[in-house]
Amino acid sequence: LANQSVGGLSALSPPQISIGLIVLGSFVFVISFFGCCGAKTENRVLLWIYCLVVIILIICQLSVGIAGYFYRSNLDSWAEKAWVKADNKSRDSIEHYFECCGFKNSTDYPGPKCLNNTLIHPLPGCYKAIVDFLNSKLKLVEIGGITIGCIQVIGLLFSICLACSIHKEKYDTELLKDSRNVIGSYS
Repeated sequence: LANQSVGGLSALSPPQISIGLIVLGSFVFVISFFGCCGAKTENRVLLWIYCLVVIILIICQLSVGIAGYFYRSNLDSWAEKAWVKADNKSRDSIEHYFECCGFKNSTDYPGPKCLNNTLIHPLPGCYKAIVDFLNSKLKLVEIGGITIGCIQVIGLLFSICLACSIHKEKYDTELLKDSRNVIGSYS
């Protein structure tokens, strides 16, 4: 999986991403531990720590999502820079996958195999195919991010309700004990 590519677009899986996912998973485990232990032991401090960390995560996710949305307009220039920097093997692979030739047209940085075929079978440039492909993948990321964000907000609301109800229940129990002590002292 680490060396797979989709149409010459290398899958994002260098060791740094794998290590990052392990660290992220460990972080999620610690956060979940606070939430679960706080709920099990009815410990308000652990529940509020959990709530605070989830709020920070939601803010970070919103920031990344907003930045991604605004940088989407730079996708065209990013794709062109990547095409110019790509080696011939990558260009050939992309051209084969998308059935295109060159970046904007068959004379704009074509791959080596494309140079021979442009006279016989002219193909469109890869620009539109690449940008459409990236936009479709970004849509999936957006949908996934919104879904995960909604689930986090629901979990946050439940944890806040639980933390508030624990406080109210303990306060009511202490108030009941105090009232029994007061009534018991008069009898």
